[in-house]
Amino acid sequence: TFDNLDDISLQQVKIKLTSREERLNQAKKKW
Repeated sequence: TFDNLDDISLQQVKIKLTSREERLNQAKKKW
């Protein structure tokens, strides 16, 4: 089922984006 693969890939992409935003927020807090 390609739908499941798409869902998993989308979740992974979202996790990557959120983790990147968290890193940026942490960097801003340091400055």
